[in-house]
Amino acid sequence: MFASAYEGALKAGDAVTAKRISTEYDGYIERYVAFYEQQSTALLGREIRQVLLLHASALNAAAFDSIAENLEARGYKFVALDRALEAISQCRALGHPHATLVARRTGYVATSFIASRRSAATPATASAM
Repeated sequence: MFASAYEGALKAGDAVTAKRISTEYDGYIERYVAFYEQQSTALLGREIRQVLLLHASALNAAAFDSIAENLEARGYKFVALDRALEAISQCRALGHPHATLVARRTGYVATSFIASRRSAATPATASAM
């Protein structure tokens, strides 16, 4: 929904609307991340590492720096995809098959990034990142 509206604004040459959509999208992503942080606490009694998927789009390419800054401000760091997948396997081995929201960024930038946040309550066996 955001990506389509953003691309429409760009095609119409409406930079003001495109900027407003990008700003609203940043807030949406922030709320989205907060929701899954809360869900992990509600379901598992602790925060777990999160992985965020951003699909290839002009909006994600334009907004990624802001999204990354917001995630870093929340305590997230970026790690290689293979390292994140190791942690996902460890979570599943511990009996948490749905403990991770899988996501990666592809498309406009060739490198994939994974965001994770270490919680003090994270078991050592699941903290490979």
